[in-house]
Amino acid sequence: MPSLILPLSVLVFASSSFASIEWGQARATGTGCGSQTVQVTADQSRISVDFDAFKGVERATCLIALPAKWPKDKVLVVKNLKSRGRNEVGGKLGLEIFAPGKRGTPQSIEVSKSVMGELFRSNCGEDGMLRVNSSLENASLDQLEADLTLEACP
Repeated sequence: MPSLILPLSVLVFASSSFASIEWGQARATGTGCGSQTVQVTADQSRISVDFDAFKGVERATCLIALPAKWPKDKVLVVKNLKSRGRNEVGGKLGLEIFAPGKRGTPQSIEVSKSVMGELFRSNCGEDGMLRVNSSLENASLDQLEADLTLEACP
């Protein structure tokens, strides 16, 4: 199982077809994640981002970039997000998952809630970078977790 430790949070990426995904070195930056630790490992079932101190009284941000390669006849799909943390009155989590040069679908959810369904789908044969842009207001975030799969191109 590959393992990489960097400053920031804990990040675990996996899929039922994980052996065919190659992950590069993760990078993270932002007002809410610069002094933490990131550990990238692989299992077979999920993406999990664990934060040590991602808190936003007014607004805090964290951008994670992870280079990735997968077979040209596959698409990468991220779905079924769960978040864990603490929400103050009016607290919210903003989240966007996207590939470089593209826009994701921004989500605004309460911390400790789930968003079922697809959050990101790559183009067929596309690889490069998976980016997760998150922001917090009046909340603290302990973990994000989502399913990751490779599917055949249509």
